[in-house]
Amino acid sequence: MTAILFVVAQFILFGIFAFALIFLQPANSPASLQIGAVIAIFGVGIAGLAIIEHLLRNANLPNVAPTPNDRAKLVTSGLYRFARHPIYTGVLCAAVGAALAHGNLIAVAIAIIFSPFFTVKSMYEETLLRAAYPDYDDYARRTGRFFPGL
Repeated sequence: MTAILFVVAQFILFGIFAFALIFLQPANSPASLQIGAVIAIFGVGIAGLAIIEHLLRNANLPNVAPTPNDRAKLVTSGLYRFARHPIYTGVLCAAVGAALAHGNLIAVAIAIIFSPFFTVKSMYEETLLRAAYPDYDDYARRTGRFFPGL
């Protein structure tokens, strides 16, 4: 049930964010647009590479719900060598970048909410990953949650 609530909350948060980007007046700041676009493209690239790495290792897409797939293997190579949740890292960067590119402070504030949301979601997910993968504790000790060393 908790996993479903995380998925529902995530879709609601994405919906609110999309609404802000579509309907709020953009700031039209060239510097904000350029910096935000670079960060957003970086984030999309990180998330995309992490999804491809997971797909190549497990022959299936990652779960949106924070529950491990019974047939999935723990991925600790590629981007997962630097961050335990590189897809979340990519989504965080893409959201912040898109909000900065848009330039509206409300959109930026909504994007920042993704960080505590994904922190709580990943903490719940990691309790399940520890139960599913005996090596997860060691992996977590040497690998940052979203960024290397953090």
